[in-house]
Amino acid sequence: MKKLKDILKEIKHLQEDGHTDKPSAIRKLNVTIENAEAILKALDSFDGELMSWWMDKVTLANDYLSKAKDYIDNPVKEESINEAIPKFSSLAKAFDYIQSKRGESMDLEQTMRSTLADIQDLQRDMEQEAEPEGGPIADKYAREMEYLKRQYNKTKAEFERVMDEVDEFDQKYL
Repeated sequence: MKKLKDILKEIKHLQEDGHTDKPSAIRKLNVTIENAEAILKALDSFDGELMSWWMDKVTLANDYLSKAKDYIDNPVKEESINEAIPKFSSLAKAFDYIQSKRGESMDLEQTMRSTLADIQDLQRDMEQEAEPEGGPIADKYAREMEYLKRQYNKTKAEFERVMDEVDEFDQKYL
């Protein structure tokens, strides 16, 4: 059985269309611009509700382009990427690693959703119970709200860190 390292060496030389040169990148980006302009034009006359799966594709495309731009603005040396992702002695260990990271990201995402729901509940309660002009009850709600916002931001930062690790793994190994 081939080791993951050997398989990755073979795969590393393969590219989506076999081209990794500058003219290929320019061609792909020009096609992307043409597609984006066509979509923008179609949206001008679109009156319906956009499907969530479609919006997910637009979000993903934007994310990929943003990351590509970030790399151009701040190139990362190959060695630093290699150091960021653990080396795997088997395909099973690589699979276990990425499944663990994806599970962790889903847990963090659920925690963020739960915290947002708590914030919304707190806002509703505050509107019902707190003094409009301020006072001890309003202050209590403000402290609770700040605490929940800090918790949300802390969880979001951890989620983004884990997702960066997942993205690095996907880019390197998939």
